Amino acid sequence: MKRDFKITKDYIETHFGHDNVKTITLPASTTQIEEYAFFDCASIETLDLSLCEEILCMPKLTTLSTRGIKKVILPPNLMEFQSACFSSWTNCIEEADMSQCNYLEEIPKDLFRGCTELKKISLPDSIKKIGFGAFNSCYSLSDINLPKSLEVLEEESFSWNKAISHIDFLACSNLRHIGVNTFFQCTSLDEIVLPDSIEELGAQSFCRCISVKKINLSRCTKLRQIPRYCFGNDEESDFDGMQLKEILLPPSLEVIDDYSFIFCTELEELDLSNCQKLKEIGKCAFKDCKKLKTLIIPDGVETIGNFFIHNCEHLSELTLPKSLVEFPQLGAGDEENCSLKRLKVVDMHNCHLIKECTTPLVGIAENKIEVIAIPDGVELVEADFFEGLKRLKSIYLPPTLTEVEIPEDEYKNVVIYCFSSELDSLEDIVERCACLYVLPQYLNNYKEQAEAEEVSGNIEQIPDDKLYFYDE
Repeated sequence: MKRDFKITKDYIETHFGHDNVKTITLPASTTQIEEYAFFDCASIETLDLSLCEEILCMPKLTTLSTRGIKKVILPPNLMEFQSACFSSWTNCIEEADMSQCNYLEEIPKDLFRGCTELKKISLPDSIKKIGFGAFNSCYSLSDINLPKSLEVLEEESFSWNKAISHIDFLACSNLRHIGVNTFFQCTSLDEIVLPDSIEELGAQSFCRCISVKKINLSRCTKLRQIPRYCFGNDEESDFDGMQLKEILLPPSLEVIDDYSFIFCTELEELDLSNCQKLKEIGKCAFKDCKKLKTLIIPDGVETIGNFFIHNCEHLSELTLPKSLVEFPQLGAGDEENCSLKRLKVVDMHNCHLIKECTTPLVGIAENKIEVIAIPDGVELVEADFFEGLKRLKSIYLPPTLTEVEIPEDEYKNVVIYCFSSELDSLEDIVERCACLYVLPQYLNNYKEQAEAEEVSGNIEQIPDDKLYFYDE
């Protein structure tokens, strides 16, 4: 029967007390280590526990924080860690080698949190989970291997690690879950390519990763949702924006949540046509993507949140999907913000499921929209819908429309092409526009209605070249 052999402070001073000792290798007979055994070992740089097969739980070892051990090689049969076992190593440890710990399945909560000098971590192939905040605020960490066995990265496990520039996620073929704030403000990370095993991303999981230029999720066919602020740069940040230029999303995607890609200021094109299961785009999802010129939204999207393209200054055309059930407000702000200053065309003619247009389309954002075609299927249009559309030259009203209100004093030079057989009231239309054009078969009815309602204004027949506008 083996006897317990405990490493004490006296043992270390007796055997390794002289100043020139740089490495301590503990004997195979070691079964326990006293907490303060290495408390004031000023010269020791490496603690080698690779022979300590009897140590199954890593004990807490307290050192002087500015003079502690720089490298630790952990025992091969290690299965767990005592709480806060490296809490006093925050300003000294530079490398932790766990590569031989083949029974270790989890890196526990906060294990190396705040170890600002930690540069390198070697993990064994047995690791399945990295716990909450395990490597949070390890500012110097630049070298880490994520093993194939890894399944879960919990909240904040690598957040605020500004030195990490590359992580080979594709090696983690079993990785299912990346938690909230997992890589928050990893400012040197340059690319994100996730494996096909990914099922869930947490909110802000890659938020403020300002150096990322490419995101490739095309393999992630189990992924259903991009959560809030996932790849964006949140509004409380001091950074100007993200360097992201390319996004590849999976066909399985159903939801792009609020603020998902906010402040991706270098993104110029986003084609979502591959996302045939996409149903929802959240509020401010692409807000402040100031260089975005092309945004392709697939048919199938039913809900789009307000301000989803707010401050997309270079976007000139937008086609809304036919599956949309309610118009979003595209922009907010004032002319000083110039939030949609190049937007000329909003193609909504296929949005046949929408019945009412009651909220502002662009708000008070500056824009260049000159033509609005209300989609066939709409029955009511209120004056608020036209708020901010100061450059309008023409409005098309569909056959299904029964009630419309045009803003006062703003559209005296706007012409309206009406394809409806009748409208409830002409006063709010004819007297507020340059001319109301109607289909020839309804012309006499409209003139008689105007006379009966004592409405003055121009009512004419729709020109031949526009007669079949809603049939095209």
